[in-house]
Amino acid sequence: MDEVEYVCATTQPTTDFNPGTTSSDAAKSGVFDIGPSKTAQQVVEIVSSHTGMLVGSTDKNMLDVFNQEVRLRLFTALCKHLK
Repeated sequence: MDEVEYVCATTQPTTDFNPGTTSSDAAKSGVFDIGPSKTAQQVVEIVSSHTGMLVGSTDKNMLDVFNQEVRLRLFTALCKHLK
């Protein structure tokens, strides 16, 4: 989760949270492209690669517990970043 927090802190621009502050033509017309940011895509890639390493190497119950813990920590890291 340290890597996720670092990616969020270093690559998330403030315009992702307030797209109306840009001076582009799309912002002036009120049309915004809502989709995943590059930061969100990087976070998903990091978490997917780390959790994917365990598939097939441990039993299903252990994998479920691990995934629940990762989800909780990811949610906590994202809430911390948004504050």
